Amino acid sequence: MKNKVKECLTKIAVFLLLFVGIGLLLSSMLESAVVEELSSRYLLQNYTAAQIAGNAAQARFEGTAIDEDIEVQDLTSILQNVSDIDKEQVIGAIIITSVGLYQPIFNGTTKASLIAGAGTMKSDQIMGRGNYCLAGHHMRDESLLFGPLLQVKIGDWIQLTDKVKLYTYEVTEIEVIHQNDIEVLEDTETPAVTLITCDQTGVGTNYRYLVKGILINISQLEKEKLYEDSEQVQEEINEYLEVFHYQIKKKTRTYRLWMWIIGVGGLAAALLWTGNMMLKDSRTSNESDELK
Repeated sequence: MKNKVKECLTKIAVFLLLFVGIGLLLSSMLESAVVEELSSRYLLQNYTAAQIAGNAAQARFEGTAIDEDIEVQDLTSILQNVSDIDKEQVIGAIIITSVGLYQPIFNGTTKASLIAGAGTMKSDQIMGRGNYCLAGHHMRDESLLFGPLLQVKIGDWIQLTDKVKLYTYEVTEIEVIHQNDIEVLEDTETPAVTLITCDQTGVGTNYRYLVKGILINISQLEKEKLYEDSEQVQEEINEYLEVFHYQIKKKTRTYRLWMWIIGVGGLAAALLWTGNMMLKDSRTSNESDELK
């Protein structure tokens, strides 16, 4: 009798380990698919220049929200905060073509905004002036959010845009700092951009990865009719933004979603097969006992 109980407990343990292991794997895949879908939803292709200008004006009027306790993102916290993302807080986009980073910029760094893009770290920030500071999450999938920041090199270009002008900065500094080193956020005489993310992912850390650049150029996306909402003008601006690999990201997102669906199907099949085998073993054991 003891052997039967022990054998049964062993099978249950194996079954649970299989379920938890595959579940964790699929959770990570779903997490990546959700974050990439959210990021694409708030890119500038979905806004007119006039809407972005209106959002920026509203942000200056309302101020900048800063959450103090922004924890490492996981699937649970992402799903909890999705409904709090405010599309009217999108004030631009950040592009680093050398590492394939293209993210919306939100006014403020909140739990909600940072699951869909980068967030401003100070009030009254203006592109091309002072020290424009942005924070972003560094997730297990390092192709998402500010993960690609760890691949940036000195001399790379960081570009900010409000769909009217394109502000180009050249990377001059890369370092790891303590989270309490807030002097890096102070304004500078030379227009600069400061990008900050965690130095590690998946764990709480007291250190931050910092990339800083200085302004080298400001260019106009469209010389005339920048705020005109006609389809032709908006299509021209959107085509310009397509060079920042939006289509590549869209394909990647679809691939991840299909992989998750296949994974769920595989998990269901594995659990059914394991349960069926356990049931067969139990029946065989009972039949053997009856024969004895």
